[in-house]
Amino acid sequence: MTVRKLPLVLSGMLGIAAQANEWVNLGNITPGTLAGQALAYDAESRRVIMYGDETQINQTWAYNAATNVWTATSPASPPPTRSHTSMMYDAESDRVIVFGGVIPGMGSTDETWAYNFNTNTWTNMNPPTRPPIRNSASFAYAAGCDRGILFGGFPLTNQVWAYDFNTNTWQQRASGPPSALRTGMAYDSARDRVVLWTQQAETWSYDCAANQWTRLNTTGPPDPGAGPVVLMAHDIQSDRSVLFHETPTTWAFDFDANLWTSMNPPVSPTASHAGMTYVSHQDRIILYGGGSQHRETWAYALAGTPPAVPDGGGGTPLLVGKAALGGTSLTLSWDTATCNGAVSHQILWGSGSQLPSAPGGTYSLGGSACAIGTTSPFTWTATPNPVPGAGGWIWFLVVATDGASVEGSWGRDARDMERNGAGASGSSGQCGMTTKSLTNACGQ
Repeated sequence: MTVRKLPLVLSGMLGIAAQANEWVNLGNITPGTLAGQALAYDAESRRVIMYGDETQINQTWAYNAATNVWTATSPASPPPTRSHTSMMYDAESDRVIVFGGVIPGMGSTDETWAYNFNTNTWTNMNPPTRPPIRNSASFAYAAGCDRGILFGGFPLTNQVWAYDFNTNTWQQRASGPPSALRTGMAYDSARDRVVLWTQQAETWSYDCAANQWTRLNTTGPPDPGAGPVVLMAHDIQSDRSVLFHETPTTWAFDFDANLWTSMNPPVSPTASHAGMTYVSHQDRIILYGGGSQHRETWAYALAGTPPAVPDGGGGTPLLVGKAALGGTSLTLSWDTATCNGAVSHQILWGSGSQLPSAPGGTYSLGGSACAIGTTSPFTWTATPNPVPGAGGWIWFLVVATDGASVEGSWGRDARDMERNGAGASGSSGQCGMTTKSLTNACGQ
């Protein structure tokens, strides 16, 4: 039996048990009243970077989603103040890239800047060739070709440009869909496609490697009309591209089904001049700029928060008992308090030799058991099969299910080492299933 490995996603955020399809107002007005700002998520540093404003205030902010804290980074030599800029995070180079925007008193610009959070420095890249001056263009990082893809903007154009940070070069690509003042764009990493929505209510996908645009035959969200800003981000865990515009309306796009769905969350930001990005380590979309004074932080959970998974008594790690390294039995015990909110738990286990040699592969299960931990005492014992040899080890996952479609997992191997990373050395993560069974197990 094989289980497809999924990326590690933390199962909570600030103690907020967000429901599926829920916007939560996190408050926190620290950055103040801003307009025309842009957000991008620096995944390496786990910070949302925010830059830009219509006023003369020139500030760079970093947001820690785990603590709900905004911090002014105060770099020594930031770019001149600008608004309606285009911003994305280049994961391969670990840089936030900014292009264009409107500089007060000067108009639109064609500058390219890069921000390094680790050194807190902005660098004017000054590439030899660059797109024409513009503002309000859509900008997304396509990891498959390691390029930032820029589309449209004002003055109206349907030009498409690709930026390579490593060579500091812009290259004009195949012209895109018809020009549009309002667009939303995000990168679908599972399919290696840039997804674009335009005010004509059209949806397009862009294959960076093939340099090809394809119009998708679907009815997209309607144009919100003049004024509202359109924001878009791809939720990796739920595998949906989420579009928000300031009417306010939230939509989700399923690429495989070629279908837009109006989510109609019970509460929405009353956002104006907002910025938005997806925070992968918290599985949340973060928006700043909501409220009548444009200074609220909001989080959107498309899939909701996984239920609690077992830990040890008093919040200590899950306790593991074993006869000996390479022994024949495994006993787990956990704190009853953390079982609240979960219908039951499931245990999956296997030997170290069953893990793949590289991230993204599959691994085999030695076995699994369902519906454990529903009654006291909260312990479970089994004999792993195959049994690890002398000096070998086993891994295990404990999965908490709410009986619906969201799970969380956590575990330690037989050496009592926490398995909390993606790839061959990790066995922790999150996935969804609707039926708990031995043949529908949930793994990394």
